[in-house]
Amino acid sequence: MKINGNELEKIYNPVKTENNLNNSERAKSRNDKLTDRITFSKKAKEFSSVSGLTKKVVEKVVKQTPPDKLLKLKSEISAGKYRVSAEEISDAILGLPSKDC
Repeated sequence: MKINGNELEKIYNPVKTENNLNNSERAKSRNDKLTDRITFSKKAKEFSSVSGLTKKVVEKVVKQTPPDKLLKLKSEISAGKYRVSAEEISDAILGLPSKDC
């Protein structure tokens, strides 16, 4: 029995590598390897950073104030002794840390 190269190829059915493929087969192979991609617009990226900042602000606002501090403020306000300096107000507007924390 004589076996030539064509018959041997049919018997073993070798796997074709990228180098052995013709152009149409290469294109098909590349299409099989494509993956989904997501790209975000510049506006979406800006929204994401604003959203993160919003989350930080909400966390700070929702943070619970100690009851003893609230009672002290309440008594000072009702006694008419509660005073806030202009420096403390400007620091708060600029987002600087308060001196009493």
